Amino acid sequence: MSLLSNIEKKIIYRLFDIQSGYVFFHLSDKRQYNKNDTRDIILDACNINIYSDPEYSSLSQQKCIEKIFETDDSHLIAALLKGLCDFFCFKFGNMYWDNEDQADYNAVQQIIKRLAQTEHIDLPEVKQYDNIEMLTQDIERNIQNGTPQLALDRLHTFSSIYLREKCKKHNLATSDEKGNNYSIDGLAGKLKKYYLDNSYCKSQFSAQAVKTMISLFANYNDIRNDHSFAHENDILAKDEAEFAVKTMLATLQFIDKLESTIDTLPF
Repeated sequence: MSLLSNIEKKIIYRLFDIQSGYVFFHLSDKRQYNKNDTRDIILDACNINIYSDPEYSSLSQQKCIEKIFETDDSHLIAALLKGLCDFFCFKFGNMYWDNEDQADYNAVQQIIKRLAQTEHIDLPEVKQYDNIEMLTQDIERNIQNGTPQLALDRLHTFSSIYLREKCKKHNLATSDEKGNNYSIDGLAGKLKKYYLDNSYCKSQFSAQAVKTMISLFANYNDIRNDHSFAHENDILAKDEAEFAVKTMLATLQFIDKLESTIDTLPF
């Protein structure tokens, strides 16, 4: 998932004259700009040396820029755009700008501001689901676009897949005697008992956090069923949806860190 829309890329490419494998193409044509300048801009902004980094060393200037644009690190892209803007101001100064340059420059400043304020979404890894990348991209896109209401249902699906995978890892039941799959709070309950029975929580705070998992996931299950786009519902207000999503993300991340700690323990 690109963090830049197609129209945003067109504005960026026009302002910085990115074309035919070059950055500031017409300056390059006049020998007033070369790949060393691109190297310096990227190195200062992103701490990436496009000459020595094997992922970049064989790429053109334009491909180096595009590789960074396609990362999921919004702050890295914002830093690169700021570096390009700084060079643009240094090289041209306001006296050489036309109205189109000014409009494009202002638009890029807004893109930088948006990217700098964008939260990085750190979802735990899931291995046993073929379409997990599509699912996680949908969650990330809606959170970053400021529409957490649209992420409620998808994050519930992700939580179910993730918790089910962790239960199976520890040989915990994921369904009842009739074969009915447990809901996310049921899965959380299985993990809670496993963590506490094996004394994997080393602080009272962590133990208490684990104890609250069942009610937390049960309440989120209610939100998904009654206040998300999973059904024809009255949708949760944006602020509450954002809080619910962030709380669930933090809980999943906590579980994942606990799982990583368990993986390092001797048996």
